[in-house]
Amino acid sequence: MANAEAGTGNARGSREIRGRALASTAMVRVVTLVISGVPTVLAWALMSRRLDASDFAAVSLAVSLPTVSSFVLPAMGARIANSVALSPAAFHDAISRSMRTCLAGAALLIALSVGLSWVGWSRLLGRQQPDPFPMDFAVISVSVSMGLWIVLLIGDRILIALGEVTKRVWASSVTGPAALLGVWLVGLFDGPAWAYVFPVPCAMLLAALSSLFMATRLPGISLRVLYNDVRRRPG
Repeated sequence: MANAEAGTGNARGSREIRGRALASTAMVRVVTLVISGVPTVLAWALMSRRLDASDFAAVSLAVSLPTVSSFVLPAMGARIANSVALSPAAFHDAISRSMRTCLAGAALLIALSVGLSWVGWSRLLGRQQPDPFPMDFAVISVSVSMGLWIVLLIGDRILIALGEVTKRVWASSVTGPAALLGVWLVGLFDGPAWAYVFPVPCAMLLAALSSLFMATRLPGISLRVLYNDVRRRPG
């Protein structure tokens, strides 16, 4: 009877701990939504005031086309999360497979953007010909940035897999303020219209680097370990 009561108490305590953890994560998400979401909206609003309709449309297209790759990222990280409970070897095998897949995906994204530039992104998107906006340069530049972002998101996947969701959410919160700062700086120095394609991808890279830094501070994870995971042949 005593053992049963102790087991019931332990189960209730575990549920309470999980409940508090979930509530804490939810609160952090709400806070970071404000911290990152509001500046992101302000960044796009500031861009719309500084660019004419044609250039604003071009910047929006150049930024949005490569970022559609983000929809496949959750599936890429599922293997790492599922491997944690198996063994350390399985965990590092999953990291190796994920990074190889992301490297291949990044290379494909960049190759596709460069290949289609031979046809002309302005022509493919139905913009006026000749197009005064350097659409090919803009799309390729954002694609390279997004390819690097996809690879660097290994930090996000590791944080989530090891239960450090709050750290991952805090890392992602830098995106909005960094994007707003970038847009403000481009305007401050009277940058050309094509320069406005860089603040958002650069802000996303900064968030990914923040996640990677936090991940490498966890026990058993370092840049050297991740480099060795890339080189290792998955079992």
